[in-house]
Amino acid sequence: MKKVLLLGVSLALLSAVGVGVAVAKSAGSGPPTVRTLGSESFQKNVLIQATLRFSPDVIQVPSGGTIRFVKSDDAPDEPHTLSIVNAWPKTVEKVFSCPVCRHILESHFANGQLHLRVDADNDGGLDTTGDSMAVVPGVDQSISWKVTAPPGTILKFLCAIHPWMQAEIKVTS
Repeated sequence: MKKVLLLGVSLALLSAVGVGVAVAKSAGSGPPTVRTLGSESFQKNVLIQATLRFSPDVIQVPSGGTIRFVKSDDAPDEPHTLSIVNAWPKTVEKVFSCPVCRHILESHFANGQLHLRVDADNDGGLDTTGDSMAVVPGVDQSISWKVTAPPGTILKFLCAIHPWMQAEIKVTS
């Protein structure tokens, strides 16, 4: 059931592309960048495989600096989120029953509209559990956001759509 819910929310995110949501594209290649890599494959009655992942696994970003999130994988129709969490799911069962993922995806669709940024504490920056940004095919391939967590903070993040995609931001001074 939870797999169906996660798939349904993912499909809803894809359908939002047709709504014509527009966002500003980030310019330049200066800020530290997290990219999505990998692909998906399916063979009827044989295989379903996803190698989607973040690169790098660990990225350093100065407090007050900007992080850039870029969709660059080989799954052209797949949206992704970079969502701050307290802990990563560590088993297949937990990946497919990720309550925080469901909450984050619901926040991206608050009031029936796609929100590319979710600022859980309304402070204008990426710094706490629930903060999330999304890249959506047909809407934007990249998004940037200021990291406002203090130096020394480690921000664990995952993709709320593909929760096996897990990495961390080390906030520096």
